[in-house]
Amino acid sequence: MEVTTLPIMTGTAEPQFTVPEAHTSQFRISYKISPVNTINIRWEPYSAPEELFWFNNLNHPQYNLNQPIILSVQHTDGYILVSDYRFNIFGTGQSLNEAFDEYSSMLVDYYQELTRSECELSEYLKEQLTKLESILVPR
Repeated sequence: MEVTTLPIMTGTAEPQFTVPEAHTSQFRISYKISPVNTINIRWEPYSAPEELFWFNNLNHPQYNLNQPIILSVQHTDGYILVSDYRFNIFGTGQSLNEAFDEYSSMLVDYYQELTRSECELSEYLKEQLTKLESILVPR
C-alpha cells in the first residue's frame, strides 16, 4: 500500500488531479482532500470483494450520526478496509471495530479541517462540508 500527496486544482465542481499511469488499472484509489489544495491518495491492490454496510455508530466523544452512512467493507492482506463513496474517507484495522473507529476519527478530522478553513474552500469542499453538517450532530 502506498500513500501519495499530490497538488489539486480547486474551483471546479470535482477535484482534479493526475494519477500516475502505473496505478490506474490494478489499484483501487481512495483519497482525502485537504483544504490546503493537496490530496492524500492511497493506492492498494484492487482484488478484494466488497461488502456494503450501513454504518450508524460513530463512536466518537464529540459527535453522533443522525443518519447512517453506507460503507464499503473489504477484507484484504490481513486487514479490513472500510470506505465511503460520499466523502472518500477510509479506515483500516485488524478487526472491523478497529476499522470503524479509524473511519470515525478520519471523518470527524475531515469535518473539523473543513470547518477551520471554511472561508478558503473550493465549491466542491463547501458541498462536502454542507453534507457533513447535515449528518454530524454534537453530543
